[in-house]
Amino acid sequence: MEGPVSQQPSAPESRRTAWARFHPRHAILALAVAVVGIACWHSPTAWLRWGLVLRACPEGQPVPKLHLSVQEIGRGHEGVVRIRAEAVFWDPLGERSATAPMRRFEQRLSLVDAEGNETPLEPLEGWTRLGAGRLRARLALPPVTDGDYRLRAEIDGPLGPTRAELPLALYAPAVVHLATDRPMYEPGHTIRFRAVTFRMADLTPMENRPGRFVVKDPSGQVLMDEAVPAGLYGVAASDLPLSDSAPVGDYEVAYHSGDAVDSVTARVEPFHLPRFSIDIRADRSWYTTGQAPRLEGTVRYRSGAPVRRARLQIQASLEQGEWPLPNAWREPRTLLTDDDGAFTLRLNAVPDDLYGEATASVAVVATDATGERIAGGTTLRLSADPISVRAETEMGDGLVPDLNNRLYLRVTRPNGVPLSDVDLRVSRAWEPADEGVTARTDRDAVAALQLDPGQPISIVRAPPPFRPPLPSTLLASYRPEEGFGPGLTGLLVLDALTTLFDQPLPESIRITLCLDGTRVVEQRLDLAAGFTPALARHPLPPGENTHSVRIVAEPALPGLGFTLRATHWLPPDPDAGPRGFTLRVEGPEHGRIGEPATVQLAASPPGGERLDLLLALPAGVEPEPASLDDLQQSGTIESWEHSQGKLVLQLPSQADGASFRASLRVIPTLAGYFHWGRATLSLADDPALFTEANPSPWEVDG
Repeated sequence: MEGPVSQQPSAPESRRTAWARFHPRHAILALAVAVVGIACWHSPTAWLRWGLVLRACPEGQPVPKLHLSVQEIGRGHEGVVRIRAEAVFWDPLGERSATAPMRRFEQRLSLVDAEGNETPLEPLEGWTRLGAGRLRARLALPPVTDGDYRLRAEIDGPLGPTRAELPLALYAPAVVHLATDRPMYEPGHTIRFRAVTFRMADLTPMENRPGRFVVKDPSGQVLMDEAVPAGLYGVAASDLPLSDSAPVGDYEVAYHSGDAVDSVTARVEPFHLPRFSIDIRADRSWYTTGQAPRLEGTVRYRSGAPVRRARLQIQASLEQGEWPLPNAWREPRTLLTDDDGAFTLRLNAVPDDLYGEATASVAVVATDATGERIAGGTTLRLSADPISVRAETEMGDGLVPDLNNRLYLRVTRPNGVPLSDVDLRVSRAWEPADEGVTARTDRDAVAALQLDPGQPISIVRAPPPFRPPLPSTLLASYRPEEGFGPGLTGLLVLDALTTLFDQPLPESIRITLCLDGTRVVEQRLDLAAGFTPALARHPLPPGENTHSVRIVAEPALPGLGFTLRATHWLPPDPDAGPRGFTLRVEGPEHGRIGEPATVQLAASPPGGERLDLLLALPAGVEPEPASLDDLQQSGTIESWEHSQGKLVLQLPSQADGASFRASLRVIPTLAGYFHWGRATLSLADDPALFTEANPSPWEVDG
């Protein structure tokens, strides 16, 4: 008899039965484990409220932050936009500021112009998520006008809205040209400037294009930064008034429009028109070998009156070309204008070694009786050939070897006069047997021809002609001070020899002293054993004429030499003792009404003679009696007298070789730019013996 047989469940069925049997307890346990894990590793509040995965609840509410970047974005082509959203909060575990990516937000893009108007932008293919809080999209900007824009990205999420912006300068390639109304201004003037903007592609004016003027003073400080868009025909204009105390120097004016910039320099300084001018011209428009240049000129005051007996310093130099000028041209020359203010300069004939073309510059410096100097000059065109040729090729910078090249030649005289309708023959100068190519110039003096230069060759050019170095001469002006007398001029120049040289001196040099172009003293100095100044004595002629004293040293030494200018009366007798007169009157350059100013007096009078010193004061300037009384009480002067703008000081006799120095105070009563009259120092017993000085003008402010 068989008993009941029990059936065992299969394995899967057994597991389901077990899970069903223990489900309530296991579910409670699993939920507890999950809650504990989340509580240990993440903040459920941050996730549920803001969508942030944080280790702990932050202190306070996080702040949203948005990052925006672009790549190759612009009008007419696609670019890439990337945004990154994150939350900034205080981490209580690390006790520091921290960030976490934002996972829930909505985003949008827009283009904002300078006036704040927004244009919504839509991605071409939607947004692509790159990770938590990071998105990317392809974007094309609409065809807006030129200007400064901002690309704006905005998001809105559980933490609230926020935005980020990037500046976008959307400008077509352009060219800017800027100009001022004149190159030089005085303090108190107004600098006016104008700019025009052209499209680079076709050089058409660009209207309504934004731009700005920027002006900087000589120290680099920005004085003006003004937005001025281009108006009609692409022109933008503005101005900058200068104060009366504006700094002197170069001001930089610039106009910026996108990447296009142009700048100019305007000079600001007080200026005064010269009292006279130089007009010089050559007798020919160009010269060749064997022709002697002759230059004629005039020196005239602004009124048209001639400047008589003006001293001219003339020197020629090479301005353009490789041919060295003859030494006879490079030698400094001194001339005097005649009673009509005219002068003539004759140069030696152009030597036979002239090659190619050259331009010589002739500089002229004129000095009138008051000591004012004005510069002028002209140029001389020199050419070994009667024609001048300029070549242009299709390659721009030369010819292609072994190829038939298109060549354009413009043929003129050396002075630029075109040679129209003439026949030309172009041949290889290095091949005597070459018959060449013929052509004819048109009305514009241009000839077109085909030329095959063949293979390149090397040509050895003859060296330029040798020119020995000139005797060294340093031109300068010199006003003698105390002790100026017969023969002392040479001593002053030779003393300067030791201070002008940093290089080793030769063993010996020959010094030549010339007076008014005539050689009067010549001596050799032995420098090997040590330099010893030599005294070259020669009396100057009597009278009040202007004399030129020149010292020439051979061999040539850079900087050695001097041209001295003496405008004082000197006694002709070298044994007369220290009787040379000198007088110097120096006043301030600027002054103010009512404020005393100091005038310095210095003189080298003859010994043993009573003297009268006359000062012709400018209009509106009065001497201060107290300072004159102090000079009288100290014995510096014997007496003084002031009448109708003339101040006369009676000086006591001085010892031989002694100098007179004094200072007095004057008070300006009027504002303006004033010129002193000539000051004179004369013998009280013989007024015919005197010397003069010309004090510098001064400016008095109110």
